[in-house]
Parts: sequence; C-alpha cells; structure tokens
Amino acid sequence: MPCKKDHSDEILWVYPPRGDEEDYWCTDYGNIKIPRGWAFLPAGDAFTTKRLKAMGPHWLEVKAAKGYTRKLGVWAPEKNIDAAIKLAQETQEQRQNKRIISRKQREKQEAKYRDQFAEAVYTYLDFAPRYRKARPP
Repeated sequence: MPCKKDHSDEILWVYPPRGDEEDYWCTDYGNIKIPRGWAFLPAGDAFTTKRLKAMGPHWLEVKAAKGYTRKLGVWAPEKNIDAAIKLAQETQEQRQNKRIISRKQREKQEAKYRDQFAEAVYTYLDFAPRYRKARPP
C-alpha cells in the first residue's frame, strides 16, 4: 500500500520497483512514489552528486547486491539537479587545474619519501666499508 505523504522534505534510501510494481520502496515507509518535480541523477559524477546532496532533501536509489548495497543514483528536485550540473560545468576547468597541481605535489612528496626510505635502509643494513662504494648516490 503506497504511503500518503510524499516525503519530499526527507533524505531517504529507496529501492527501485520490482517486476510490474510502480512504486519505489523504503524501509521506513514501505511503498512510496517519487514526488512531482523530482528527477533522477545517475551515479558516476562525484562532484555533482556531492553538491546535489548538500542542496537539501534527496533520495538515494540503491539496489541490494550480494554482500553490499549498490548506489544507482539520486532522486532530487529537478531545479537542484540543474543547479548542481551547472556548478560542475562552471568549475570544471578550475577543478582540473587543482588536480594537476595536486598530482605534481604528490609526485614531489613521493620522490622525497623514496630518498628518505633508501637512506634509512642503507643506514639500517650498515654495509661493510668495502661495499659502501656500491651504494647509489
């Protein structure tokens, strides 16, 4: 039996309809319908999904799988989805530049760590004086 209230002011986990059913299912309310004016954003773009969830009430569509729950996407007001997608498009270049800078920073840190690790290994092994020449610079 479908729930009377639309629950558009809540954050819920919903399961997709099975077989010939039309209603979604929620552990708290049983069968529920997607509120008017809501749309579906498929999983896949973490930035857009995170911004959409921060904008307010939404329903996370999930599907039970063996040993885990798979997230299929998010149901939310269509205006919120449009705003999140627009924000993602506007900041795409800036976020790409940040990723490049971060990658370079991590590469520098990794190189420094490798040098420190190699030095620690050579110190720990404490080679005999006649083999110390074989040690890389």
